[in-house]
Amino acid sequence: MTHHGVGTAALLALALVGCRASTRPSPSTSTSPHQVVRAQLWVSPAGLDSDPGTSARPVREVRRAAVLARAGTLVHVSPGNYLPVVTSRSGTPDAPIVFRSDQRWDARVLAEGATTAWTNTGDWVQVEGFDLSGSTYNGLLSTGSHGRFTGNHVHDIVAPDCSRGGAGIVVESYVATDNTTAGNVVERVRAPGNCARVHGIYYQSADGGRIVNNLVVGCSGWGIHLWHNASRIAITNNTVVGNARGGIAVGGSFEGNDVAPGIASDVLVTNNLVAGNGQAGISEVGRVGTNTYVDNLSHGNAQGDYRLKGGFVPEVRVSGDPAFVDPQNGDYHLRDGSPALDSGSRLGAPADDLDGAARPAGGGFDIGAYEGAR
Repeated sequence: MTHHGVGTAALLALALVGCRASTRPSPSTSTSPHQVVRAQLWVSPAGLDSDPGTSARPVREVRRAAVLARAGTLVHVSPGNYLPVVTSRSGTPDAPIVFRSDQRWDARVLAEGATTAWTNTGDWVQVEGFDLSGSTYNGLLSTGSHGRFTGNHVHDIVAPDCSRGGAGIVVESYVATDNTTAGNVVERVRAPGNCARVHGIYYQSADGGRIVNNLVVGCSGWGIHLWHNASRIAITNNTVVGNARGGIAVGGSFEGNDVAPGIASDVLVTNNLVAGNGQAGISEVGRVGTNTYVDNLSHGNAQGDYRLKGGFVPEVRVSGDPAFVDPQNGDYHLRDGSPALDSGSRLGAPADDLDGAARPAGGGFDIGAYEGAR
């Protein structure tokens, strides 16, 4: 095993701009469970919440469809602007409740007037392809188990202050299990001042599932942060760039009201591309157990590539400038010659990438959210 650190001030300055992603990824299919559709509902800005939610007579708001939905309901949401959403009903393992934007990122949930754009308290709920933004603390917050949050664009979440923290996507419960956050673009999630408590993706729960194929750019805190009772989570094939506090933080705490044990252990961190962040690329904080760090490419982070506890040295086989296509305009695909190409591990690697392209495309798995060179 080797420990390699590279600092590149120019890359840090460029990445901290937090530019908008230039492409709309196709749905990531490898993490979605088999779905039985028992009923369908339709939502449209042209509808009325007093209507039944059929294709001919859709309801007006997503939150009205959430009241009508039952296990196995697929909710189609047309392009347009929508009020903040609360989903509390639960699906089942073979019949989740699915909320799907008919056109990716064109169903826009605006958070103004609420602390969270989309709050989910149900189990077996899927949220697919929405655009979430606004002046609030959280983009999507879930306290349920077995959730699937895929292909969403969570951006420009601006918390009014740093008092309570926040995140683009947060799994808040200390006891929730098996939540997957996959194929999302999370960018510019911030709070005024030097706020370290507002992150891109934030997990607090044990048996937390997977954080995979996400692009996380330009957040006030960490790009991806595990804390409180987070453990047994796979963090794989994410691209995490230009976040002010750092790239990926793995840690736990036991602060009186938390659920024991409050130790981040059995966490797999592999195939992540972590570049140009304001502190360390990948760090352990708080209470940690035994975790695995394999084949991540960490480059140009202001306080080095790794800050792991107990003198642990990660397995690093590749280093260097990741050679993004056009980071100034938000394109974090890889160019020919990138050291991330074909350099990843099979361990924990998904079957597709952020664009929905199959992995591996070449002689091996690529590091980061995108597979293949452009």
